[in-house]
Amino acid sequence: MKFDNRSITSATPDLADEEFYIRHCLKENEGFVQSFFMTAQHIEEVSLVNSKDICDNTILILAAHCMNLKSLNVSRARSITNSSIIQLSEACRTLTSINLSQCFGLKGDTALLAVIQNCTHMTSFDLNNSEAATDNAIVAMADHCGAKLRRLMLSGVHTLHKQETVLHLLSRCPNLAELSLKDCRNTVLTRQSIDSIAEHCK
Repeated sequence: MKFDNRSITSATPDLADEEFYIRHCLKENEGFVQSFFMTAQHIEEVSLVNSKDICDNTILILAAHCMNLKSLNVSRARSITNSSIIQLSEACRTLTSINLSQCFGLKGDTALLAVIQNCTHMTSFDLNNSEAATDNAIVAMADHCGAKLRRLMLSGVHTLHKQETVLHLLSRCPNLAELSLKDCRNTVLTRQSIDSIAEHCK
């Protein structure tokens, strides 16, 4: 179901709902979102994109009540922190896709490593402009996800430094079809590496 800040205030959760979408959720409406998650336990896909005021408590409620979650998009949710994403990864182990782009409340790679290690069915990561995408995290992703990984968005990441990290990713993830390294200004790639990426993802 798709909501806006007006419709969410009168929403009646359907126990059969598997999708929940809202953009730019206002702080005063966060309680309605939480109430929805407490009731609609069959939700598999949640998008809270551009909801910069959504806090950890909403993610914790989602983790506690929606353990069939497969896809989560919290891009630009700048108030969530490592602790809630770690707990979500421990509760929602069927997760296959996550978007943590521009979640500037996530510090270091701890939360991302938890997702990689706990959610063993991951196929897609969106980590644009995220400091979580370190060399260490991407190597762990390659080793844990392997052939399951199909999509990895790293545009604007400044915490990825080693060319060897990218080459390791390509060697361990043969089914990776989408890889974005746009504006990763601290990642030094040779022409040979660029050609390898192009060949791998064509």
